[in-house]
Amino acid sequence: MGAKHGCFYVKVRKSSSYRAGHQVQLLFQISQHLRDKQLIDILVKFFGSGRIEKDPRRPLVNLRLEKFYIDIDSKIIPFFFDKYLLQGSKLLDYRDFCKVASLMKNNSHLTSSLSNGAGPLSLS
Repeated sequence: MGAKHGCFYVKVRKSSSYRAGHQVQLLFQISQHLRDKQLIDILVKFFGSGRIEKDPRRPLVNLRLEKFYIDIDSKIIPFFFDKYLLQGSKLLDYRDFCKVASLMKNNSHLTSSLSNGAGPLSLS
């Protein structure tokens, strides 16, 4: 059984609380129909972390992993890079996600141009 929906999400938002004037956050999410919540529970045990949320509007349950060093850098990226190579457009999304993760790991996201305007994420 495959995931109903999964995404690698890069959130960039303006914030005066940060020296760079913006906050960058990475999120990995898998959604399943509510009847398949047991699969989400198994994934939480497998990864050893994550937050489960029930969608208030639809019969979906979401697994969210968003803590950078605990979830993204040490679990999600190695899982998809070392064990299960993605294909198609998800591979392209994953590569962009990894580029941002690399910037964050080196604190380069504090000085890099990351914009979240009307178009796609700009990595320059």
